[in-house]
Amino acid sequence: MKIIGFYENRKVRRIKNKIDFAEEAASKIISDKAMTKNTVMILGSLLYIQNSLVLADSGVTTPLDNLGFRVLGIIQGIGYWVCLIMCIKEIIKSVYSGGQAKDVGSIIIKYLVVFGSLHFVPRLFDEIPACLSN
Repeated sequence: MKIIGFYENRKVRRIKNKIDFAEEAASKIISDKAMTKNTVMILGSLLYIQNSLVLADSGVTTPLDNLGFRVLGIIQGIGYWVCLIMCIKEIIKSVYSGGQAKDVGSIIIKYLVVFGSLHFVPRLFDEIPACLSN
């Protein structure tokens, strides 16, 4: 009986240690404004990817939807390369003009927001009919 109690106490202690670690990490993220913004961006991207995979598997689309998704995919692909090239161009321009490292970070964030909006805005438009019907 003591062995089971010892095992259970170790298990509870491990769970408590994991929770303490998560709370400590969360408090560090919340206290740092830049890290909070990055965390929100990453979590939003992961949630978008997860929902995109589920939507792609539903299989209920019309020919017009298929055409629209193909055009949107092309626009997002073009936007990817435009954002990537413009970001690199602006970083190089900033370095040559004597910019600092913090300037590079703001340039990257700017283009990440632009590229992210190419994916986020269509998702918002998908959610509007669901919100209005409920």
